[in-house]
Amino acid sequence: MRPKIVIIVLTLGLFVFGTFFAIRHAPDRSNRNTQPQPTPASAPEPGDSLASERTQSEPVAAPSGNNSVQSTLQGANTSQDTHQAYVEQRTAELMDMAMTDERANLDSILSELSNRDPEIRKAALEAAIQFGSRDAIPKLADAVSQTDDPNEKTALTDAIEFLKLPSLTEIRAQSKPVANNATGGSKPARRGNLARRAISTPPVSQ
Repeated sequence: MRPKIVIIVLTLGLFVFGTFFAIRHAPDRSNRNTQPQPTPASAPEPGDSLASERTQSEPVAAPSGNNSVQSTLQGANTSQDTHQAYVEQRTAELMDMAMTDERANLDSILSELSNRDPEIRKAALEAAIQFGSRDAIPKLADAVSQTDDPNEKTALTDAIEFLKLPSLTEIRAQSKPVANNATGGSKPARRGNLARRAISTPPVSQ
Protein backbone atom coordinates (compact mmCIF):
# COMPACT_ATOMS: atom_id res chain seq x y z
CA MET A 1 0.00 0.00 0.00
CA ARG A 2 2.84 2.42 0.58
CA PRO A 3 4.12 2.45 -2.99
CA LYS A 4 0.66 3.35 -4.21
CA ILE A 5 0.41 6.14 -1.71
CA VAL A 6 3.79 7.49 -2.77
CA ILE A 7 2.77 7.40 -6.42
CA ILE A 8 -0.48 9.19 -5.67
CA VAL A 9 1.32 11.84 -3.63
CA LEU A 10 3.87 12.40 -6.39
CA THR A 11 1.12 12.61 -9.00
CA LEU A 12 -0.78 15.18 -6.98
CA GLY A 13 2.41 17.14 -6.41
CA LEU A 14 3.22 17.24 -10.11
CA PHE A 15 -0.34 18.27 -10.93
CA VAL A 16 -0.24 21.10 -8.39
CA PHE A 17 3.20 22.23 -9.65
CA GLY A 18 2.03 22.14 -13.30
CA THR A 19 -1.10 24.13 -12.45
CA PHE A 20 0.95 26.75 -10.61
CA PHE A 21 3.43 26.99 -13.52
CA ALA A 22 0.61 27.40 -16.06
CA ILE A 23 -1.05 30.15 -14.00
CA ARG A 24 2.25 32.00 -13.61
CA HIS A 25 3.09 32.13 -17.35
CA ALA A 26 -0.45 32.86 -18.59
CA PRO A 27 -0.12 36.75 -18.14
CA ASP A 28 3.19 36.77 -20.07
CA ARG A 29 1.54 35.12 -23.08
CA SER A 30 -1.41 37.50 -22.99
CA ASN A 31 0.97 40.51 -22.91
CA ARG A 32 2.90 39.18 -25.85
CA ASN A 33 -0.30 38.68 -27.86
CA THR A 34 -1.58 42.19 -27.10
CA GLN A 35 1.66 43.98 -28.18
CA PRO A 36 1.35 45.36 -31.82
CA GLN A 37 3.59 43.67 -34.30
CA PRO A 38 5.34 45.82 -36.91
CA THR A 39 3.80 45.46 -40.32
CA PRO A 40 5.85 45.47 -43.52
CA ALA A 41 4.12 48.66 -44.66
CA SER A 42 5.28 50.63 -41.59
CA ALA A 43 8.90 49.51 -41.81
CA PRO A 44 11.17 52.28 -43.18
CA GLU A 45 12.61 51.61 -46.59
CA PRO A 46 16.29 52.22 -47.30
CA GLY A 47 15.49 54.76 -49.98
CA ASP A 48 13.34 56.88 -47.63
CA SER A 49 16.04 57.02 -44.98
CA LEU A 50 18.66 58.06 -47.54
CA ALA A 51 16.36 60.75 -48.94
CA SER A 52 15.62 62.17 -45.48
CA GLU A 53 19.31 62.21 -44.54
CA ARG A 54 20.21 63.92 -47.83
CA THR A 55 17.48 66.53 -47.31
CA GLN A 56 18.72 67.30 -43.82
CA SER A 57 22.37 67.49 -44.86
CA GLU A 58 21.89 69.70 -47.94
CA PRO A 59 21.46 73.45 -47.23
CA VAL A 60 18.39 75.16 -48.57
CA ALA A 61 19.33 77.26 -51.60
CA ALA A 62 18.33 80.89 -51.37
CA PRO A 63 16.35 82.40 -54.25
CA SER A 64 18.82 83.71 -56.81
CA GLY A 65 16.47 85.74 -59.01
CA ASN A 66 17.16 89.12 -57.42
CA ASN A 67 20.89 88.47 -57.20
CA SER A 68 21.13 87.65 -60.91
CA VAL A 69 19.22 90.80 -61.85
CA GLN A 70 21.45 92.95 -59.66
CA SER A 71 24.62 91.40 -61.06
CA THR A 72 23.36 91.97 -64.62
CA LEU A 73 22.60 95.63 -63.92
CA GLN A 74 25.98 96.15 -62.27
CA GLY A 75 27.75 94.54 -65.23
CA ALA A 76 25.85 96.76 -67.68
CA ASN A 77 26.68 99.91 -65.71
CA THR A 78 30.34 98.94 -65.52
CA SER A 79 30.50 98.27 -69.27
CA GLN A 80 28.82 101.60 -70.03
CA ASP A 81 31.20 103.51 -67.76
CA THR A 82 34.19 101.79 -69.35
CA HIS A 83 32.99 102.65 -72.87
CA GLN A 84 32.34 106.27 -71.96
CA ALA A 85 35.82 106.59 -70.48
CA TYR A 86 37.29 105.14 -73.69
CA VAL A 87 35.32 107.62 -75.83
CA GLU A 88 36.52 110.58 -73.77
CA GLN A 89 40.13 109.39 -73.88
CA ARG A 90 40.04 108.78 -77.65
CA THR A 91 38.45 112.19 -78.28
CA ALA A 92 41.23 113.90 -76.34
CA GLU A 93 43.85 111.95 -78.31
CA LEU A 94 42.30 112.97 -81.66
CA MET A 95 42.24 116.64 -80.71
CA ASP A 96 45.89 116.44 -79.64
CA MET A 97 46.79 114.93 -83.02
CA ALA A 98 44.89 117.71 -84.78
CA MET A 99 47.26 120.31 -83.31
CA THR A 100 50.23 118.82 -85.21
CA ASP A 101 51.27 118.81 -88.87
CA GLU A 102 52.32 115.15 -89.07
CA ARG A 103 50.74 113.12 -91.85
CA ALA A 104 50.68 109.99 -89.67
CA ASN A 105 48.44 111.79 -87.19
CA LEU A 106 46.11 112.85 -89.99
CA ASP A 107 45.84 109.23 -91.13
CA SER A 108 44.97 108.16 -87.59
CA ILE A 109 42.27 110.83 -87.41
CA LEU A 110 40.75 109.86 -90.75
CA SER A 111 40.73 106.16 -89.80
CA GLU A 112 38.23 106.95 -87.03
CA LEU A 113 35.69 108.30 -89.54
CA SER A 114 34.51 104.70 -89.99
CA ASN A 115 34.32 103.94 -86.27
CA ARG A 116 31.07 102.32 -85.12
CA ASP A 117 30.68 104.80 -82.27
CA PRO A 118 29.01 108.04 -83.49
CA GLU A 119 30.74 110.12 -80.80
CA ILE A 120 34.18 109.01 -81.97
CA ARG A 121 33.22 109.70 -85.61
CA LYS A 122 32.12 113.19 -84.63
CA ALA A 123 35.38 113.79 -82.75
CA ALA A 124 37.37 112.56 -85.78
CA LEU A 125 35.53 114.97 -88.06
CA GLU A 126 36.24 117.88 -85.74
CA ALA A 127 39.89 116.86 -85.55
CA ALA A 128 40.13 116.65 -89.36
CA ILE A 129 38.73 120.18 -89.64
CA GLN A 130 41.12 121.42 -86.98
CA PHE A 131 44.06 119.77 -88.76
CA GLY A 132 43.19 121.90 -91.80
CA SER A 133 44.69 119.79 -94.57
CA ARG A 134 43.12 119.27 -98.01
CA ASP A 135 44.59 115.76 -97.95
CA ALA A 136 41.61 114.81 -95.74
CA ILE A 137 39.04 115.61 -98.48
CA PRO A 138 39.12 112.18 -100.27
CA LYS A 139 38.56 110.33 -96.99
CA LEU A 140 35.77 112.70 -96.04
CA ALA A 141 34.13 112.12 -99.42
CA ASP A 142 34.30 108.35 -98.87
CA ALA A 143 32.69 108.79 -95.45
CA VAL A 144 29.83 110.74 -97.06
CA SER A 145 29.07 107.82 -99.39
CA GLN A 146 29.22 105.27 -96.57
CA THR A 147 26.87 106.89 -94.03
CA ASP A 148 23.06 106.87 -94.14
CA ASP A 149 22.60 109.55 -91.47
CA PRO A 150 21.50 112.80 -93.18
CA ASN A 151 22.90 114.96 -90.38
CA GLU A 152 26.27 113.22 -90.63
CA LYS A 153 26.27 113.63 -94.43
CA THR A 154 25.66 117.35 -94.02
CA ALA A 155 28.47 117.70 -91.47
CA LEU A 156 30.93 115.86 -93.71
CA THR A 157 29.95 117.91 -96.76
CA ASP A 158 30.37 121.16 -94.82
CA ALA A 159 33.82 120.00 -93.67
CA ILE A 160 34.86 119.28 -97.27
CA GLU A 161 33.72 122.72 -98.43
CA PHE A 162 35.51 124.32 -95.51
CA LEU A 163 38.81 122.60 -96.29
CA LYS A 164 38.57 123.73 -99.93
CA LEU A 165 38.70 127.36 -98.84
CA PRO A 166 42.05 129.15 -99.10
CA SER A 167 44.14 129.34 -95.97
CA LEU A 168 45.23 132.55 -94.31
CA THR A 169 48.74 132.12 -95.71
CA GLU A 170 47.41 131.68 -99.23
CA ILE A 171 45.29 134.83 -98.94
CA ARG A 172 48.30 136.84 -97.77
CA ALA A 173 50.41 135.40 -100.58
CA GLN A 174 47.83 136.50 -103.13
CA SER A 175 47.43 139.99 -101.68
CA LYS A 176 51.14 140.97 -101.79
CA PRO A 177 54.23 139.70 -103.63
CA VAL A 178 56.41 137.19 -101.86
CA ALA A 179 59.87 138.46 -100.99
CA ASN A 180 62.72 136.84 -102.93
CA ASN A 181 65.41 134.98 -101.05
CA ALA A 182 69.17 135.19 -101.60
CA THR A 183 69.10 132.79 -104.59
CA GLY A 184 66.36 134.68 -106.36
CA GLY A 185 63.68 132.01 -105.81
CA SER A 186 60.33 132.64 -104.22
CA LYS A 187 59.99 131.93 -100.51
CA PRO A 188 57.52 129.09 -99.91
CA ALA A 189 54.61 129.73 -97.58
CA ARG A 190 54.87 127.80 -94.31
CA ARG A 191 51.84 125.77 -93.36
CA GLY A 192 51.40 125.03 -89.71
CA ASN A 193 49.05 125.73 -86.86
CA LEU A 194 48.79 129.35 -88.02
CA ALA A 195 47.93 128.35 -91.58
CA ARG A 196 44.26 127.71 -90.85
CA ARG A 197 41.26 128.74 -92.85
CA ALA A 198 40.31 132.42 -93.10
CA ILE A 199 36.84 131.75 -91.67
CA SER A 200 35.83 130.08 -88.46
CA THR A 201 35.50 126.32 -88.22
CA PRO A 202 31.97 125.21 -89.21
CA PRO A 203 30.01 123.56 -86.41
CA VAL A 204 29.55 119.82 -86.69
CA SER A 205 25.92 118.81 -86.91
CA GLN A 206 24.62 116.88 -83.92
